[in-house]
Amino acid sequence: MRLDMTLIDKALALLGLGQDVSVWPPDRLSLALQGGGSFGAFTWGVLDRLLEEPGTSFDAISGASAGSVNAVLMASGMIEGGPDGARDALPAGVPSAKEGSSFTVKGRPNGTKN
Repeated sequence: MRLDMTLIDKALALLGLGQDVSVWPPDRLSLALQGGGSFGAFTWGVLDRLLEEPGTSFDAISGASAGSVNAVLMASGMIEGGPDGARDALPAGVPSAKEGSSFTVKGRPNGTKN
């Protein structure tokens, strides 16, 4: 039994129901990315790590809300410059907190009160 197997994988293997656990990550991935601000930030980190893996490629990528932004940035970066281009594109598409919000209150510029 392999040492890097999860407890569930080990139990299934013991019962004869387990499958051979392949190396992670697999060579080809299909991704569906969820939305939400904090999930988008977390996903950005996960994608960055996946893109570091040599030989990993992607069949498909889709997303909702913040996930769709990450999906588009990653896909665009992959087209422009492969995995390194995608890693560069992800942070470029995320505005810095110090840049402020793009929303304005009617009649007032960003950051002003009353």
